[in-house]
Amino acid sequence: MNRVLYLLIGGGVAAMAAFAFFQQRDIGKMSSADVLAGVAFCAVLAAAACTLIYTPLGRKWRLRHDQKEMDEDDRTRVNARTKGEVRPPLGS
Repeated sequence: MNRVLYLLIGGGVAAMAAFAFFQQRDIGKMSSADVLAGVAFCAVLAAAACTLIYTPLGRKWRLRHDQKEMDEDDRTRVNARTKGEVRPPLGS
């Protein structure tokens, strides 16, 4: 689920950067459209995060993600015991 939230945040930042390129070259002035666009991106991001956290579909995705992580961890432990494979460091 964190990847989805990171994707939403990255998409919001990319959209705001793209929006900035299509604005006038006057850097000193902020129009109401700029403020509205910023508020809209934040609202969409918050709504997506709440949807992923509080809806049954979001919970289902979270449980599926957690189960995949547990399965992968179990598979790594079994391979370490049977095949002698060393687990890679967590930061890599």
